[in-house]
Amino acid sequence: MGVTVGLDLATKAGIGVLRADGSVVSRIIVERPKKISEYGHYPYCYVQAAQEHAAAILHDVAAFSDIERIVIEETNLSKGSRYAQKYLEFLHFAVLEEFQSIPLPIIYLDTGAWRKALGIALSKEQRKGNARLKVALDAWLEGHPGIEKVPPKERNRIKSELGIAGKVTSKHLSVAYANQRWGLDLKKGEDDVADALCVAAASQVPGVLFCDGR
Repeated sequence: MGVTVGLDLATKAGIGVLRADGSVVSRIIVERPKKISEYGHYPYCYVQAAQEHAAAILHDVAAFSDIERIVIEETNLSKGSRYAQKYLEFLHFAVLEEFQSIPLPIIYLDTGAWRKALGIALSKEQRKGNARLKVALDAWLEGHPGIEKVPPKERNRIKSELGIAGKVTSKHLSVAYANQRWGLDLKKGEDDVADALCVAAASQVPGVLFCDGR
């Protein structure tokens, strides 16, 4: 049996490679080496940046000769600017174009589907903590008209008073899952590679629903 390669495509693209038994073969982060503006004039700078990034991703993936399939996390609407979303879509296209040289099945898996397959979700206590923090931060902003964002010092004070470390996000959950399941020591900033490992693992779960473009 060959390996399964999971991809989380982003500016810091995560690659997670698992054996058929679910154990980790490798985990890699492939960062875009330069700012998009350094690739030339808009809009072709996006094309050049995505192509170079995709080629680097393919280079690392192609190092594994026994690949059974490649599973890519489906795109989601970016929480950043529309240009961040533009780059993400360009990168997906460039990766698919590069991977045409590899005669292997490319499968897309929705974020909600892989989290459900692995049982990754906020606990009741985590949801409560997030809600309490939001109420406290909103109250602070209401008491300080003209300020759009709670300063870090005040945010830390509020968290300390509430007795919580901060808002628990999906990034925390995937990193915690990867660390617990595979005995890793990933940090929050390594959520891209954690997601890639999780995507690969979820694709091995019987009955998981893959994307069909509809």
